[in-house]
Amino acid sequence: MAMLGATLATCLLWPLWLTVQGAFRTHDDDGWTLWHVSEVLRDPVTRDGLLHALAIAACVSTGTLLLCLVPAIVLSRCRFGGRSVLWGLVLLPMVLP
Repeated sequence: MAMLGATLATCLLWPLWLTVQGAFRTHDDDGWTLWHVSEVLRDPVTRDGLLHALAIAACVSTGTLLLCLVPAIVLSRCRFGGRSVLWGLVLLPMVLP
């Protein structure tokens, strides 16, 4: 378990921390600043890209919720013929990668 924690910290948390630190540190490493973030948000192309990415993420999340909520409730609460085949089809996209 300690090996898993060390691997997680090394491969995921450390690069994430370096990215966040690079985004909010001053050029002379004296302290923290929001200058970099404000520069990104001032650029209209980058700002539009961020807004489009947020809109796409919201639409995909909402669509997935609407598309999958009803079958999940039906599969978890109802017993019917072919249920195991339907479970297999639902789990297939998670198993294939």
